[in-house]
Amino acid sequence: MRRFIQLVERDGTELLDTKRKSLFYIVAGNDDLFNKLYQIYDFDKRVMRKECVNNNQLYDETSIKLLKLVYVLIKEDDDSLINPLINPLFNLFHGLDDFNFELALSDIKIRYMGKFE
Repeated sequence: MRRFIQLVERDGTELLDTKRKSLFYIVAGNDDLFNKLYQIYDFDKRVMRKECVNNNQLYDETSIKLLKLVYVLIKEDDDSLINPLINPLFNLFHGLDDFNFELALSDIKIRYMGKFE
């Protein structure tokens, strides 16, 4: 959480800017991504570097998946780097109330991690 707050403050992220917060949350929570922060985000231009999504040589497999996830979340209108079939999956979450959103996240954990909560 401390790293997340550092990134948000450094960037000057607005309170309602959920896209940048989403990016910083993923980067702050993963040591590999946090250590390569400047390859991922340009603080001067305040943008995620597109090339980091395709540069598989710099990141481990988990980091690549996290980068692609966050790219889809913050670049909803740009399918050029991400498989266009992924976006409909994320669109399913829009409009869910809190209970059903948590239900959907728990279902994903069951499916991909075998974890029941």
